[in-house]
Formats: sequence, C-alpha cells, structure tokens
Amino acid sequence: LVTQKDGGYLTDLGKKAAEHAQALSLILAPYKHSIAS
Repeated sequence: LVTQKDGGYLTDLGKKAAEHAQALSLILAPYKHSIAS
C-alpha cells in the first residue's frame, strides 16, 4: 500500500484503500443531526 517501509508515498492501491476507508468512516459515523428535526 506504500512505496517504502517507513511510509513513503501511497501506491494506487493504497490511495483506493484510503478513499474506501474514508467513505466507510462517513457511513459508520453517528449522525450529527437528528433525522426528526
């Protein structure tokens, strides 16, 4: 997922994984506003 052992840059697969992880965190995050209001 990264180009070097110490981090380096994200590979294409790493970028996709990060995008999916961000989307998943948004889906799983609790709603900040009540749906009823």
